[in-house]
Amino acid sequence: MSVLISSIYFSPVKSLSFTNIKSCIIKKDLGIVNDRSFAFSRIIDSKKALILEKNPSERKLNNFLTLKNSPVLNKYNFEYKNNKLILMFGNYIEFHYSYFTRELFP
Repeated sequence: MSVLISSIYFSPVKSLSFTNIKSCIIKKDLGIVNDRSFAFSRIIDSKKALILEKNPSERKLNNFLTLKNSPVLNKYNFEYKNNKLILMFGNYIEFHYSYFTRELFP
């Protein structure tokens, strides 16, 4: 059996900003490395966000920003490079977030 993959889509942020990529690393029992590693919560406080982070079964889609519930976000793209999450608007960098230092940079 042969398989042809015509395109692969990647998003470092769950349910936001999918990008067509030419290559990626796929790990068994994980999937695409760094795909959907981040999510933005909405309408919850930090205590509830920590509970959702530790208990996946508690998660509901309405607790997160998605293109479905916030279509205006379709104007933005996210990239994940050199351990930094980068928010792009067109070709312009709006901000980046360092995963390891947990710092936000304008």
